[in-house]
Amino acid sequence: MEVLVNKFLDNMEWLPNLKIYLGKYHIFTEEEFEQLSQIRHKYKKLSPMELLEIFPEAGPIIKRNYRIWNEKMTKAREICGKYLLKTHKILDDLTPEWLPLESKKEIERIINDIFYYQPMKKFEKQIHRLNQLLQIIKWRRKPKCNREITDSDIIMAKQIPLSNFLEFNRSGFANCPFHGPEKTPSLKYYSKDNHYYCYGCQEFGDVINYVMKVYNLTFIEAVKKLLNK
Repeated sequence: MEVLVNKFLDNMEWLPNLKIYLGKYHIFTEEEFEQLSQIRHKYKKLSPMELLEIFPEAGPIIKRNYRIWNEKMTKAREICGKYLLKTHKILDDLTPEWLPLESKKEIERIINDIFYYQPMKKFEKQIHRLNQLLQIIKWRRKPKCNREITDSDIIMAKQIPLSNFLEFNRSGFANCPFHGPEKTPSLKYYSKDNHYYCYGCQEFGDVINYVMKVYNLTFIEAVKKLLNK
């Protein structure tokens, strides 16, 4: 509804002499235009929690899609990895000996981004979104009488920046705490969604998942720690 209403309203031209709003295919009176404006202002974007409460039958579909996207990402990682190795081999063969080390590293970074990081981003984003929905479903199944935190607490906890716990470089990478020492940071931080993905050990999740794994806490304990409760 919001998309249709916005499409109508944003392309309207006011004709004061005729007192009408003229669009590409529609004509509205002042009263009709006002009614459409009210619909736009009343529209509320539902959160994932609210959507799952309205459509609880979506649970099995989300689980199936999570499994399918994980399988797709595994295959894509294998294919991208093969192309990446071939590309690096070609680079090594063609790179002149006089090329500065920093320039070579920059070329390698660009190649890694084109042949691996960029193709994998859509898989990571989709899997992260589905994983969040699964966490909500799991949380909602717990008896309310046993709950020690609220849905609002979870939302607030997820908004706490992951950068509070890790130091990231300019490219958004940090050393991954989930596997052995590494010379090159492999844990990528996506600040827009406040989640992480490690290109070394494939660990991923949001700030709650991170606190759970690093401090060996349960979901409730992690939320409490994030909120200092």
